[in-house]
Amino acid sequence: MADCFENINLENINHCPNDETVAGLSTVLYYIPAPHITTFTKPDKTAKYDVAATILSTGLVADTGKGWKKIDLQLEKNQLTNLQIGSKGNLKLRGQLDIFIPGFKKTLVGFQRAHLNTPMIFGIPDSEGQMWIIGNPDSPSYFASLSLASGDTGEADSGLTGQIMANTTIFAYDGELTVLADTP
Repeated sequence: MADCFENINLENINHCPNDETVAGLSTVLYYIPAPHITTFTKPDKTAKYDVAATILSTGLVADTGKGWKKIDLQLEKNQLTNLQIGSKGNLKLRGQLDIFIPGFKKTLVGFQRAHLNTPMIFGIPDSEGQMWIIGNPDSPSYFASLSLASGDTGEADSGLTGQIMANTTIFAYDGELTVLADTP
């Protein structure tokens, strides 16, 4: 066990109180079935912290003819979390994304039916424009919950509430996601 921590990276994590930081996520969620990914290169865990958390633009490639789709989310109803789970000495990270898709629509019922058990990879930009990836081909994301509700009063929100989980850490992505147009 003495050698387990020999090559571990250590660095300072600084923050200036005058730095502008903005909480929140974009209102656009990207998704692709995990089997449609040809290349997913995980960063080296022993690299500098920011490098260890970032997939390079060439590290995430979809199969030929495959690509990402997008979902419009409701503003201020979504949150991304990188959770610590497990027991002391056996801790892991789990990516979790809570989302809300507005509207009580046939397309949302169809989405539920099609993707309740589809292994997925999701991408969502934060409010500062950094794209975050949830899931990978080895440990894809799944819906832990996916509930469509009409709302019970005029003031209530109607729509689909979902919780997406991946038994792996989230990663930043420094590339662009290619969104395919719907085919008629």
